[in-house]
Amino acid sequence: MHTTSTAGAAGTDTSEPMVGWLQRSVDSAREIITRAETEDRELTEAEATEHAELLTRAESLHDQVRRSRDLRAGLERFPGLLSGAGTSGTQTRGEYDSDARLGAAPALFLTRDQMSVLHEGFMTRAVTSATAPQVAVSDYLTMPAGTFPILRDAFRVLDLIPVEATAAASVTYYRGNAAASNAKVVGEGGQKPLSDPSYTAVTEGVRKVAHYIDVSEEAITDLSSFRDMVESEALMGLLNEENSQLVSGNGAAVAGTGGVAMTGLLNTSGILTYAPVAAEARIVSVAKAQTLLQAGSSFTNPDTVLINPSDFEKVRLYTSTANEFAAGFALGGDAQSMTVWGMRAYVTNRITAGTALVGNLAQAARVYVRMAPTVKVDPFSRSTENIIRLVVEERLALTVPRPSALLKVTFNGTT
Repeated sequence: MHTTSTAGAAGTDTSEPMVGWLQRSVDSAREIITRAETEDRELTEAEATEHAELLTRAESLHDQVRRSRDLRAGLERFPGLLSGAGTSGTQTRGEYDSDARLGAAPALFLTRDQMSVLHEGFMTRAVTSATAPQVAVSDYLTMPAGTFPILRDAFRVLDLIPVEATAAASVTYYRGNAAASNAKVVGEGGQKPLSDPSYTAVTEGVRKVAHYIDVSEEAITDLSSFRDMVESEALMGLLNEENSQLVSGNGAAVAGTGGVAMTGLLNTSGILTYAPVAAEARIVSVAKAQTLLQAGSSFTNPDTVLINPSDFEKVRLYTSTANEFAAGFALGGDAQSMTVWGMRAYVTNRITAGTALVGNLAQAARVYVRMAPTVKVDPFSRSTENIIRLVVEERLALTVPRPSALLKVTFNGTT
């Protein structure tokens, strides 16, 4: 089922729907009392419970209406911030919408007008590109290409992994420990053989990745391009940490935040490993890792290599004993789409030098998104100092149902 909602412009009172809900709650509570009085009886236990719930809901809605109107009144004091006033943004909602994409990276290029949509009515919006794979998620706002670049890793790990939406705080799934296929040709009346694969139930909590930036009201309102720069920087930081968590999160408590890191792909139990005993060229180690995945129990045809820039430089500069570059036969693509041994090479600082991850991420993992990357604009928390706070956050969980489709390479040697 799909529904479409439109965010109100700066002059629209978005509390009106809540006023209607408040009125209906009060009317329903009043009807319960009136019915009992008409029938000259006490409230039943069920009626008393329902009446109490309706009053609690009405009190909550009353507070929300008041806060919404207070926020609206406060935002109208910042016309420079709400540069998109008088416009509205259309947002498609639904679990499997075809336009908005779940797990997609924020647009690489956003115009100032597109950025201003994030501020309208103190509404929260998720930002995404229109180029992502997999499934759509509600509350995504697709933004087309524009003019302002977001500086971040050249790629997003999440783009390599199938993504699903979740409304839960944790995800339970089954992880395959060992493949088992004992299938054989069976004659008429013959006994069929038993296959006995091994699985383990694993529960992963949804993790929040977040940070905030404080910036002066004067800088935001006087120079709109600076606002774009700050928001881009905030999103960049979020995506960089997301990449770090998905690749190499250690599952340990994070000092000072109360959070617990993800268990990244490299630290997931059950992935394959390869560490040459003697010194070996990196380009050779990657080829052997590819073979281990193809010939091993994983039955995987790897298509991805995650590698640190310093290690990939050694791959590209590999030379023969005659001091000639000798890696050309193994490399392909261009600066935007590099390959090694036919596998796409993703170069990132989010993986430690001396280590690479080879595998098929689409077969190995799934990511569940609870909340898409979101920018919240808070002009009130430090309003007495004329400071505006930008809060950027997302919530997601990494699961690895098939760890044997991944292999961690630990390089040995200087080439």
